Amino acid sequence: MGLTPKTTAWADAIGPLSFSARVNEAMGSYQER
Repeated sequence: MGLTPKTTAWADAIGPLSFSARVNEAMGSYQER
């Protein structure tokens, strides 16, 4: 499987489902500089 717009969209859609609670918390508290 190569990197295409379709596979990138799938990764963006399902990737967050595999994040741990700790990662979700860290991402939620991130503030852009």
